[in-house]
Amino acid sequence: GFVPGLLSLLMLLAFACGVEEPAPASPERKRESGRRLLSSGGWLCLWVGFHTNLQISAVDTMLAPLTARHFGWTLLQNSIMFAMLALVCFSGALAGLVATRCGAPSMCIMKAGSFVNLVSSIVAAIALRAAPGTISMATLLAVSGVSIWSMLFYAGTAGAMYQQACGDSQGLL
Repeated sequence: GFVPGLLSLLMLLAFACGVEEPAPASPERKRESGRRLLSSGGWLCLWVGFHTNLQISAVDTMLAPLTARHFGWTLLQNSIMFAMLALVCFSGALAGLVATRCGAPSMCIMKAGSFVNLVSSIVAAIALRAAPGTISMATLLAVSGVSIWSMLFYAGTAGAMYQQACGDSQGLL
């Protein structure tokens, strides 16, 4: 992990030099946060964040032992695989940005990404049905990449929709 360490250092410096924390919200504003969250669909955006982290953690947890078992991969090969998955993540986020800049409606981005993620999750579940003994690793690696790409495709839109729904009264975060 030196690359995540360097990226964390970069983020820490960016937060230290250019980001200010908003003023504390009044008790009334905190109550308003909950109402806005529940009435606007902002709760779904929180669920998207939970789902994304859970699914990426699952992929992270299962791939290394399976590639070591089926391919005989070492730490180096698994590290290269995760670096490639990081590029897949970046391309998914970039594709989401491009779709937004080209005028795609936020809900279309969310629905398209969710549909691709659903299909890839079903294919992954089918591929894993006999794991760890018998498994199509090529299928699992492909659908893991597609799933991660699709999640990052709509993650930015979900964050923007949460911001739009809750505005400056994000007391639950």
